[in-house]
Amino acid sequence: GSSSMEPAVRQISFQKAGSLIREAGEKVEYVAVKMASFQMTAESPLTLNAGGSALARAGDDLSRAESGNWDALYQSASDMRVAGSHLESNLDNGCENLELLADTLENLAESLGMESYSEARAHVEVAADTVEQIGESIQEYSSYFGGAPGSFPEEAKMVLAEAAEAALESSKTLRSIEITS
Repeated sequence: GSSSMEPAVRQISFQKAGSLIREAGEKVEYVAVKMASFQMTAESPLTLNAGGSALARAGDDLSRAESGNWDALYQSASDMRVAGSHLESNLDNGCENLELLADTLENLAESLGMESYSEARAHVEVAADTVEQIGESIQEYSSYFGGAPGSFPEEAKMVLAEAAEAALESSKTLRSIEITS
């Protein structure tokens, strides 16, 4: 039959990479909420909260992106932009990196939609690098915190370090995505 002539269906999924970014966003959000309750207003918990929740949404959208649903990449990109606009006061270069990530996800959606897999591969590489840099920004931000064991600043440092770790892990996951041509 003619069915043997049909190309193998590619299963490209961003499920794992996306859920790790969601985890990072949720941890950032958690720290922001606690920060506000401790009235650490100098640390701008409002932008941190909004940024964390936008990052979590972006990760959630990304995790739904798979063969046949590249629209989720566009949604993720738009949430990344929102996250970037909020986190500009908290993360060094976080804003530029989230902006770049948004552009990259849109380019990726476009090339996957057109089945330009070598182009898509290049975009995934850029996305992985950018997510890694976002992880490093969060790591750096966590180093501003710290205090007595059991204190909130110590918990904030730990939770932000975990958020950074999740982003770095997401970056590795992106690198391992097989996009063959």
